[in-house]
Amino acid sequence: MELLRTFKRATKTLVAVEKAVETWDFRSFERSKFALAEQMKRLDGWEDHVARMDAQLQQQQAFLESEVYRQELEAALRDSGLPLEGEFPDYRIPPFELKIACEEKVVRLRMGRKVESTGMFEPTALARWLRKRYDSVVRRSFPARRFFRNLLAAYRLANRLTFGAGSGSKVLWGKAVSLQLIYDLLTVRAETRGEYPVTYFVYDLARLRATGLTYDAYTLEFGFTRSARRSFLIPDLSTGREERFSTLTIHRK
Repeated sequence: MELLRTFKRATKTLVAVEKAVETWDFRSFERSKFALAEQMKRLDGWEDHVARMDAQLQQQQAFLESEVYRQELEAALRDSGLPLEGEFPDYRIPPFELKIACEEKVVRLRMGRKVESTGMFEPTALARWLRKRYDSVVRRSFPARRFFRNLLAAYRLANRLTFGAGSGSKVLWGKAVSLQLIYDLLTVRAETRGEYPVTYFVYDLARLRATGLTYDAYTLEFGFTRSARRSFLIPDLSTGREERFSTLTIHRK
């Protein structure tokens, strides 16, 4: 830490020296250049410092393969409130899958097709990183009926666009439409897509399936077809398994 503090002071002094040159401030230059020289002398040991840090990390990398690390990691994740399942190095934090890839020096967090990664392996730091991403998806409020109404409105329009002539055509209930098209309609504005990424859409579909697929006079049915533009991996919140869907069909009684 002392090396870091010295480096920061030297950086600040160097800025002062360069400013003195630019402004022809002779007195400030004379004062700052001597301070900079003294500070740079203290940085002579930076190579030894880096070598010590490298040796420390080499030891930590070997530690990743130990049972003790596994225990400390799992304790840190559970202490942070994450619903951890599975065994090292493959875990589940529903609706996410977590891979501790020690040899690749990377940790991967996957939900559907979206994968995020980090190089942090220290248990507490990794737990904070994971908790932030978990909360961003799972802790959002979920007004199921409002989401269904939005989904229904998007389905109506997608149905007309797919099977009719446009917004004035008749809705053909019981016809499958693309989930990708529905998502596109829900996020037609670019700023909306930024506020409602596909990860949120997938998890909201999972929560809707968990609360039931019948609302008022409508019943939802998810399906899969290879001809669809894109499929979505939607978790089953009761089992943790993922199912691949590409279409939504709404039946009206």
